[in-house]
Amino acid sequence: MTERELRAHFQDWIFRGSAYRMALSVIGYDRNTAAPKGGAEYREKRTAFLSGELFRILQEPEIEPVLRKLSDLPEEPGQKGAAGTDGEALPMASFSREELRRMAAHYYKEYKESKALPKERFVAFQESISLAFRRWGEAMAANDYAILEPHLQRVIDDAQAITRLRTGDASLKGLGLYEAMLHRNEPGMTLEKYDAFFGLIRERLLPLIRKAGGKPAEDDGFLRGHFDLEKQRAFSEILKAHLGFTLDWGVQGETEHPVTTWIASNDVRTTTHFRENDLTAAIFSTIHECGHAWYAHNVDTRYEGTVLQGGISAAMHESQSRLLENHLGRSEAFWEPLYPRLQALFPEALGGVSMERFLRAVNRVKPSLIRMQADELTYPVHILIRYELEKELFTGRLSAEELPEAWREKYRAYLGVEPKDDRSGVLQDMHWAGGYHGYFPTYALGSAIAAQIMHRMRKEIDVDGLLRAGRVTEVMAWLRENVQRYGALYDTEELLLRATGEAFDPLYYVSYLEEKYGA
Repeated sequence: MTERELRAHFQDWIFRGSAYRMALSVIGYDRNTAAPKGGAEYREKRTAFLSGELFRILQEPEIEPVLRKLSDLPEEPGQKGAAGTDGEALPMASFSREELRRMAAHYYKEYKESKALPKERFVAFQESISLAFRRWGEAMAANDYAILEPHLQRVIDDAQAITRLRTGDASLKGLGLYEAMLHRNEPGMTLEKYDAFFGLIRERLLPLIRKAGGKPAEDDGFLRGHFDLEKQRAFSEILKAHLGFTLDWGVQGETEHPVTTWIASNDVRTTTHFRENDLTAAIFSTIHECGHAWYAHNVDTRYEGTVLQGGISAAMHESQSRLLENHLGRSEAFWEPLYPRLQALFPEALGGVSMERFLRAVNRVKPSLIRMQADELTYPVHILIRYELEKELFTGRLSAEELPEAWREKYRAYLGVEPKDDRSGVLQDMHWAGGYHGYFPTYALGSAIAAQIMHRMRKEIDVDGLLRAGRVTEVMAWLRENVQRYGALYDTEELLLRATGEAFDPLYYVSYLEEKYGA
């Protein structure tokens, strides 16, 4: 094939796959927000079918030589776009050969993995995940892990079997099953690297947490009580506008477990969860998900529908949401223009509470049971616990039946707290039931990357000055220029090097937490 033919075939193949991905994303968002529970079984079967059709497109034999040849395209000196020998624009004309090579390499890896997995096996796995996710929702509502347990065990067993099939890919050879799962979520990260990273958290942060636990926690009682849900929704609208998250490109729904889904750069969908007895739960979940939303919105629009938009590493995506939630959203500068508006909506609870006291409360350290409500210092320990349990689950040392007790033991050992029921313990996350295996560690890794990026950003722009002036979008512009616009063009290590001038260094993270909370 000529380069023109390769590009045209590639362009058509990407478009067809992107149409199925769009449909599946919309269905997934709908399932999490507004879809009636009674139609779940009907949706699950058709969602699995659509996943199978997408899987069939990924496996088309005609695409293999196209991906292979595009992966090996030589770069022409000084080339920035794509033109034919007669000067006429080629298909996918805006992509340089470097971009094409990297994109094709992403897809070629995905192609080889999918070829190792029979379509029927893949569809059956999607069905078991859908059923387990539904049972998780039922178990949460009933506060009864027994409803989920057999379905979770099936998902774990199926995930192990599928990973064994996928490990034929040369990039995964020699890795254990769990390490292969880690690698799929964050290429380049191994058990050895994660063990060292979490070892640093144990060594440096656990003593600080224990020290903080020995002192009276900041009073945050004024953030607990009865807070009108409509007023909370009203503040959420104020907050989203302040963050630049507008209806021009984004929308927010409500769900039990906040998530962000992106269809295209200008079709990004977030969710939050309003709690009548907790004023800040929805505030910080909204800020967090807006971090994900801005990343999806700021990726170069040329990459829409391709793996360069959708294949961003989980840790890099999490870094942007954690940066927005913690480094910006818990700062005095961020709340200066916002806190009076929050007070105005809740005068009885906040009218006599100074902003200084409010900030101490939203930054307080107190070991707790719920990951998504955890303070910034103890949060990585929640991930450490899940990492250690997940290793045992996917190496066969722990069964789904034994998981609740193992969960309780870890929380007692690391944080000195113990769940009294399933909802505040093993059921609080949907990840394992939903097929997100090897994903939890990226939350802590993303937090560490955020600290390193923030360190660099503060050297280049007046972050606090912009926040005090309510110019959050100008802070996001720095992130767009230095991190987000590249999408998945570069892997985490290369992108971090470009953004900060340094390779990943977790000491930025632990030093930041020690400095902030050490006093």
